[in-house]
Amino acid sequence: MRTAVESEVNDIRKCLLKMIDGGKNLDELPSLLSALENMDITVDILMKTSIGKIVNDMRRKIENEGLTKRMKTLIKKWKSLSDVSGKKAPSTPNNERSSSVKPITTKPVVTYTPVSIKPHADEYRNKVVGMFIAALKIDELPEGTLDVDSLAVEIEQAHYDAYNGTDDKYKSAIRSKIFNVRDKKNPNLRNNILTGVIEPKQFAVFTSEDMQSDSMKKLREQFTQEAINEHQIAVAEAGDANGIHKCGKCKSKLVNYFQMQTRSADEGMTIFYNCQKCGNRWKQ
Repeated sequence: MRTAVESEVNDIRKCLLKMIDGGKNLDELPSLLSALENMDITVDILMKTSIGKIVNDMRRKIENEGLTKRMKTLIKKWKSLSDVSGKKAPSTPNNERSSSVKPITTKPVVTYTPVSIKPHADEYRNKVVGMFIAALKIDELPEGTLDVDSLAVEIEQAHYDAYNGTDDKYKSAIRSKIFNVRDKKNPNLRNNILTGVIEPKQFAVFTSEDMQSDSMKKLREQFTQEAINEHQIAVAEAGDANGIHKCGKCKSKLVNYFQMQTRSADEGMTIFYNCQKCGNRWKQ
């Protein structure tokens, strides 16, 4: 009988195979790797799923240095587990085996928090609760933190309700949320969840954009505004000149213009002019 971890690894394996075959984009790859990094994967699971070989195939397919580095680290970790147990896990070709990898002499560290209260009959859901507990406790807790264990149970339940079960959409959402909560470059998300500013039901339906850090949101808004401005200019320049305004350079009346709010809201709009004949531009 499959364990919850083995089932999750198999789901990730299927997603990676689709990415390798080109049937799925790579947007979800970082969260898939985060899930693998946070799992207590045994040698038996490595052998049954061949996840090591799949990750290595993916590593050779992409050019993102950060992601390939993470995959190499995962593969080395799994090789070390194999060395300790004496079993050979089907991870990577022999010519890529590094002599610098030192066998682990102690029990591998569990990077998720086992749930002692077992809130669900479904062991997989209990596992998800444990992953949320680990993610929420990844750093110092802010003042006013709610009970983390209870909060993790509520967050998992909110996702279960939002997705009507534990299908692929639920699992994909869980991976994305865990990845973002653990992101140390975005501490506000985790702190707001811990202190109740973001409620579990809200968090369950958050998109990737909703979870972005403040700096990323500002950057996205900047790009959006620039795109709007470029569109406005293109529309204005494509319009018909009406002969009302005269170019100060060539005296032509083939002049287009448009207005844009470039100062504070209580000030007048700036008018931008463009001469179709000589290309002269000015504003007032």
